[in-house]
Amino acid sequence: MRPRLTLRGGMPRGDDQRCVGRVVRIAVDRLAQWTGRRTVLAHLLFAAVLFVCNRISIALMAGRHGTEATLLHEDIASSIVAVIHSIPACCLAFDTLVQNGWRPRGELTKPDVTSQNSPQGVLGLVFTNSYLLQDMVYMLRFGLNDMHVLIHHVLSFTFLTSVILSGRGDKAAALCILVGEITNPITNGNLIVFLAHLSHVRNW
Repeated sequence: MRPRLTLRGGMPRGDDQRCVGRVVRIAVDRLAQWTGRRTVLAHLLFAAVLFVCNRISIALMAGRHGTEATLLHEDIASSIVAVIHSIPACCLAFDTLVQNGWRPRGELTKPDVTSQNSPQGVLGLVFTNSYLLQDMVYMLRFGLNDMHVLIHHVLSFTFLTSVILSGRGDKAAALCILVGEITNPITNGNLIVFLAHLSHVRNW
C-alpha cells in the first residue's frame, strides 16, 4: 500500500485531494441536475439562503453593539451577502467556461456562446439570479437609496432570465458574471471596512 502523503500542517495530498475533488464535482453536478428540473424552486431556495445570511449578519452586528438594527447595519449586511454570493458565482462561471473548452492561458479559444445551456451553466445563472432577486426585494423593503444598483439588478436579472428561458447563451452569461464579479470581494470589502469605520465613529 502506497504511504499517504501529507502537506505541512496535515493537509492531504495526492489521492486524498483527488477524492475531495471528485466529491465536490459529484455534488455540483447533482445540484445542477436538480436546479435544471426545479428552476423556480431553486431560485426561491437560493434567495432564501442568501437572505438568511443577511439577517444573521445584521443580528450579529446589532447584538454586538446592543442596539437596534440601523440603515447602516443594512448596508453592511447587503455588502457581506454580495461577497458571499460572488465567490461561488465566480467558481460556477469559471467551471461553466472550462467544461466547455475555454482555457485562461495558452491559445485563446472561442467557445460557442450560442450553444445550448449546460446544467452547470444553468446552476450558475440561477444562483446569480437568486442573489439579484433577494437584493432587489431587500432594497425595496428597507428603502436603501441605491437606484443605480437597482437598475443594474433589473437589467441583469432580465438578461439572465432570458438566457435561462431561451435555453442558450449560458457561456456568454458566465463570462459576463466572471468578469463582473471577480472584483466583488475587493470592492465590497472596501465598502464594508468604510461603513464599519463610519459606524464606529457614530458610536451606535
